[in-house]
Amino acid sequence: MGRGAVDVSADDLVLLLLHQVGALSAVAAVERMRLHHIKLHGALYHAVEADARLARTYVRTVGTYWPRAAIYAMAGGRVVDLARRMGVACLAEAFIDRAYRPDGRLVERGRASAVIGDVKAAERRVRDLMAGRGLTAIDGTRIVFRVDTLCLHADTPGAPRLARAVARLL
Repeated sequence: MGRGAVDVSADDLVLLLLHQVGALSAVAAVERMRLHHIKLHGALYHAVEADARLARTYVRTVGTYWPRAAIYAMAGGRVVDLARRMGVACLAEAFIDRAYRPDGRLVERGRASAVIGDVKAAERRVRDLMAGRGLTAIDGTRIVFRVDTLCLHADTPGAPRLARAVARLL
């Protein structure tokens, strides 16, 4: 699933997970490894946040077929809340290189302010998250949520530089 909009049914989501995560799980088993986590990509990541039925299907499927794997999902979002209520391991994720809307969703990539490539801004965001202050939305609103893991997109301009800066802080 890319970054465009996606329209997927709950049944199709289950099949997609079984196919893709099942294949990855099989490869890991051959290498005597197990999956640590499952993270949806792009539009599918956002689709399960926006749709309660898809979120339940996602969490239930992961909990059933890969009970030892944690879900990586948007901090403060529907999937994190639901997974915790359903007893499925979940790590709340914040995006270092993406701007947030006041409602906690990400700013659409098409907007000029959506991607954050400035090292100082990324460092400030990490410090704020580590101190429990959350992140500042594009309108100045503070969004406070519990964060377990950070995401930095490899295709963000200057991503290696940002990654080194964030690693120093952590």
